[in-house]
Amino acid sequence: MKTKQETQDKIISCINKNPALTREEISILTGRSRTTVQRHLQELIEKGMVIPGFFVTPKFAEKRTTFWIFIETRYNKPEDNKSGDNKPGKVQKEIVNYQVALCDEIVKVLNEKDSHYSGRITYVDIQILLGADFDIVLKLISNDMECVADFITQFLRTRDAIARTRTAWSVSLKQYYKIYQDATNKETTTKTGVGESTPSSDVLQEKE
Repeated sequence: MKTKQETQDKIISCINKNPALTREEISILTGRSRTTVQRHLQELIEKGMVIPGFFVTPKFAEKRTTFWIFIETRYNKPEDNKSGDNKPGKVQKEIVNYQVALCDEIVKVLNEKDSHYSGRITYVDIQILLGADFDIVLKLISNDMECVADFITQFLRTRDAIARTRTAWSVSLKQYYKIYQDATNKETTTKTGVGESTPSSDVLQEKE
């Protein structure tokens, strides 16, 4: 169980990396409820350790999106040798160590203050998957889809350790209904009569 000091240290660390974080995003990053985050923020403000601020963002950037990037790693199993030390358990351990090193490299790049992605992409979590088609899942928050696409193509896919990636992002029911309504309105303005319509595939299509 996290202590009060640990929670506040984590909150301060998150704010130092990205002062524009919302309370909801701090809640996700710290693993604490929004109410708990609000209580600790108020205490930190009263102590003078955190100063409230306002950040003006373009209208298109008001809604931040959660991205899940699924990563398949490339691992070449060592050839058997006469010493007999390439046992299944050892090979599996080598694979895990190989994936952990890759995860550490990804997190380091995303958390660097002077990184091209600093302030544009918020790192949330990265986990190694077992029994799945992909080996690693990376969770990010951003309002800049182009920056996320750049991170995938210019950084992730240039790693020798990565064979391929697949990206998904979430939309709330409210967002989905708006997308559906917008698509329906667009459809009815270009055709005479009444017809059914579906959300634009350009909005919901996967980036690979």
